[in-house]
Amino acid sequence: MMRAVIIASKEALLPVCGEMVVERLIKKLRDYGFDEIYIYPLSYARIIKNPGVKFIGSLKNIKEDVFVIKGNVFLSRLNLCRENIFVGKDGAIIAFYGKPSKNFNKKGKACRVNGFEIKNEEDIRKAEIIVRGKSGDIVYRYIHSKISGPISSRLCSSYLMPWQLFTASFLLSIISLLFYMMPSYLYAVVAGIMAEVSAIVKDTGEEIMSIKEGRWHGIKVLSLFTVLLGASYHAWIDGASFHIWILALLIAMAIAIIQKSGEGYAGEDFFIFVVFVGTLANQLLWAFLIAAVIMNEEAIRRVISSP
Repeated sequence: MMRAVIIASKEALLPVCGEMVVERLIKKLRDYGFDEIYIYPLSYARIIKNPGVKFIGSLKNIKEDVFVIKGNVFLSRLNLCRENIFVGKDGAIIAFYGKPSKNFNKKGKACRVNGFEIKNEEDIRKAEIIVRGKSGDIVYRYIHSKISGPISSRLCSSYLMPWQLFTASFLLSIISLLFYMMPSYLYAVVAGIMAEVSAIVKDTGEEIMSIKEGRWHGIKVLSLFTVLLGASYHAWIDGASFHIWILALLIAMAIAIIQKSGEGYAGEDFFIFVVFVGTLANQLLWAFLIAAVIMNEEAIRRVISSP
């Protein structure tokens, strides 16, 4: 039987996407096979409501060696190595194996674990980035996440569900399609902006989905192909030859492969952003050609490298 003692503190009660740090820690410890989890001190029994957790008023009640960890630790992964001392990403001791104690100033060989203490708002933001769990392509990482990240951090503790954001993204893509059907540059610019906003709303929904639920929603794919259809049609009525439809087919095939194998450096967000820039420059045919070449290269690389 594996036992753990959590030394709670006021920082352990800080919320990460609507859930207290200590509650997330309890779940992680259970995932790693800890059968009995104790929380010290007893006063936190009025605040932390978690079935199966035992609260103790004195650490002396536990005589044997156990796993002792600070209650404000955010764990991504726990490596139960041979050493009895565990340090976080910043090098500070966050846990140890031995007689329960509030004193974490231990000496000896230490093992580094993927975790850190939550002490302030900055630490909370770092934890929320990890909780969101979406990696995405190069455009998501360097552009879209800068917008969707702060939004999902504020929405993750609300009652808003991912499917609602995916629906909003789809409606925005429909608006984009309608504006792309107009043979006017100004209408196309509005369509491109709507496509970008739709992608960012979709990214926000995916980030919240990784926090609240793991179900996949097909409607988020409809948003992407709606924009693809609209941009293709606009380029065609604007003078592009039938080659635009061939490029659109190649892009659709690449998207399907990349979605199945996981995002690389060129994925859904990359395509939307290239279309957006191509729309602003009034060069959608070139935008499609660039997207088709890069995304199919990525798709082929994925197929070759897959086991």
